[in-house]
Amino acid sequence: SPMSMRSASISELSNFIGQRLLRDTDAASMAVSLEARVPLLDHQFIETVSRLPPNLRYKPWGKKQILRDIALSKLAPETFNRPKSGFVLPIDIWLRQGLNSSVRETLNDSKLCTKVGLDADTVGLVWKAFEEKAPGLYWSRVWTLYILLNWCRKHQNICCNSFIQFT
Repeated sequence: SPMSMRSASISELSNFIGQRLLRDTDAASMAVSLEARVPLLDHQFIETVSRLPPNLRYKPWGKKQILRDIALSKLAPETFNRPKSGFVLPIDIWLRQGLNSSVRETLNDSKLCTKVGLDADTVGLVWKAFEEKAPGLYWSRVWTLYILLNWCRKHQNICCNSFIQFT
C-alpha cells in the first residue's frame, strides 16, 4: 500500500541511510581525504520527492521511473538499462601493469618465501602461470601471496618466528 511504502521510505532514509550509509561514506571518504557528495540526498530534492503522489513516486516498483523519465531526457538510455553491479577494483590490471615489477620481485624472492614457509619454486610457478594467463588462475591467488609476503617482509620479527613451515 502507498502508506506502507511511504513508511518504509521514511524509515530507510532516517535509519539505514542516515545512520549507516552516510556515516560509512563519510568515514571512508575522510580516511583518504576525499570529498564525497550525495546529490540525491539533498534536502530540497528529498522534500520535493516526498510530495509526489505514490503512483509517480513508487510505480513501477523498483524502477525509479520518475528519475528515469527526468534523467533520460539528458542521459543515454544505456545508463539505466543495465544490471546493477558493485564497485570492482581493477586488481588484475594493477598486478599485470603498475605493480608488475614489485609483484614479480616479491614472488620471486626465494629467501623470503622460504622464511615465510612457502615453497619458493611453487610461488614462482604461480606467478609465471599468472603472467602467461593460465586458465583458472585468478588475480586473487597472486594478490594473496603478494600481500602475505609483503606483510612478512615488513614484520619479519613476528612472521618468521610464528609461521608453521609448510615446505
